[in-house]
Amino acid sequence: DSYHLFSPTPEARAVQEAGMVKVITTLKQRFPQARLIFNRGFEILPQVHALVESVVAESLFQGYNAGESRYREVPEEDRRWLMGQLQKVKDDYRLPVIVIDYVPASQRPLARDTAQRIQALGYVPWVATPDLGTLGVGAIEVMPRKVLVVHSVAKDEGALRYMEPVRHGSMPLQYLGYVPVFVDVMNLPQHTLAGRYAGVVLWLTETDPPESEALLTTWVTRQVGDQVPVALLDPPEYLMEGPVGQLLGLTTSYLPMNTAPIEVMFKSPLMGYEREPRPLANEFFALTLAKGEPLLTLQRDQHQQVAAAITPWGGYAISPFTVVTLVAGAGERWIVDPFGFFSQALKLPAMPVPDVSTESGRRLFMVHMDGDGWVSRSELPGNPLAAELVRDRVVKKYPVPMTISVIEAETSPKGLYPELSTLAEQVAKDIFREPHVAIAAHSYSHPFFWAKVEAGAESYGAKAVNLRLAGYEFNLQREIEGSIRYIEERLAPPGKKVDIFFWTGDCVPSSEALEWTHRVGVLNMNGGDTTATLAHPTMTRVEGLGLRRAGGYQVFAPNQNENVYTHEWRGPFYGFDRVIETFEFTEKPRRLKPINIYFHTYLTTKTAGMRSLDTIFTYAMAQ
Repeated sequence: DSYHLFSPTPEARAVQEAGMVKVITTLKQRFPQARLIFNRGFEILPQVHALVESVVAESLFQGYNAGESRYREVPEEDRRWLMGQLQKVKDDYRLPVIVIDYVPASQRPLARDTAQRIQALGYVPWVATPDLGTLGVGAIEVMPRKVLVVHSVAKDEGALRYMEPVRHGSMPLQYLGYVPVFVDVMNLPQHTLAGRYAGVVLWLTETDPPESEALLTTWVTRQVGDQVPVALLDPPEYLMEGPVGQLLGLTTSYLPMNTAPIEVMFKSPLMGYEREPRPLANEFFALTLAKGEPLLTLQRDQHQQVAAAITPWGGYAISPFTVVTLVAGAGERWIVDPFGFFSQALKLPAMPVPDVSTESGRRLFMVHMDGDGWVSRSELPGNPLAAELVRDRVVKKYPVPMTISVIEAETSPKGLYPELSTLAEQVAKDIFREPHVAIAAHSYSHPFFWAKVEAGAESYGAKAVNLRLAGYEFNLQREIEGSIRYIEERLAPPGKKVDIFFWTGDCVPSSEALEWTHRVGVLNMNGGDTTATLAHPTMTRVEGLGLRRAGGYQVFAPNQNENVYTHEWRGPFYGFDRVIETFEFTEKPRRLKPINIYFHTYLTTKTAGMRSLDTIFTYAMAQ
């Protein structure tokens, strides 16, 4: 209907309408598969309605004045005229009607109410912002499944893997049913988050570039204005001061150091999750909250510190009341309950949650083996190869689904042990022939430090970066695709393919390495350090499902292998028994992980190692 702007007479408009009818009929003749949706166009519908899929009209209840850049409620007279036109479309032409209204991103309840009013009239609603850059509200409102996690700038791609927001923040968010999306403080998204993200977690752990302060202050102010819930963990001082502090309802003042005791005046059940909060005398400052629900309130003299709270805009917990590091290498502990805090601060609604630990109510059970030590000799009678014991004492004894891998350099006649290759390959063929065994590749040269070997280094300190193969220059395609083709051509039975690639060594592949697994059509797994035991009963030792990089998604192993439980294979060699403690810790009070028996071939070289594996299988099979 834009032609009304420059066609003031009925005659001029008739010419325009005839031209549009011709365009539309010609278009439909040339492209009969095209589905045409009109935005208004009521004047020409009598002539072309048979060619139309549906009709759209904007601004029935809530509109936007582009000239004045402001939202407005549609006047009753305009609404009555438009409803008359839409009803004619619906009754006379039997066409679906879509109504698009405009509401600020911050007014989600108004968007829902407007969508319901539109639907009650028999129209298809869509209520969004004028740029249509937000995920609006329709007949069904999509519940956002993503949480944006803002972290400090990582020195390189691999460093993100070890940052607290990934190590400690991923698992609770995923348990609650959400997908953490990681972004650093210098690359904040500028599009509207409302409707796309359930909320924001801001957790800075490093000293970031000075310019990040202004960027983040402006960005957080925008999110609060858009009513996107924000959870602050260990927030920097500048977010509790000045204009943004006022917006958040926070007031701070710093006090002279004194020896007066700090008292805990109030402690919510959400605090003291794995360790009681212990205020640090030299870090105390006054912090008051204008509006919200305190979780931890401290006092020194007449000065109060609301150290953690749930607020109208989200919530916060200041240092040292998030995750603390214990002395003498005793690990880390959560002070605030991450499940309860994230749930309340981000205002997360109850909803169905995808759960990778469970199917039909039962805990999942999986087995996978890294091929390290395939040709190592066992201490058991006859000194068979470790791989022979895997075949006879694991694969044949426990006919449950399992995935077994080999390292090409250990088994190939062109590898490190050509004199053992015939036997090593025959054992692999025996194992891969079993119907309950899926096949994995565990690389060609077993990189120990992916970033170093990809950068061309030959060593990392006193350690090699991969298995030393004469004349071999590291190549990602050779490591991933090459090792897969070797297995499929020499070891796998006809028609059986490699399903998955198991990461090696530090299990921190680059985006390019991840991309290679996608390119050759296999899954990937390994990495993640879930090692909670009775000695370390903490959620800080339960990791998330994995980590998305530019090259794809790295899936973490649900828990770790015997190398961790035996102190890097230095003993005690029965130590893998303790993975049962991990299984039990990740089952109650919340089921966080499936049972995953994850081991290396060389575990079978020790009598104690073989016995521990039997103990673990017996435990698992009894569940």
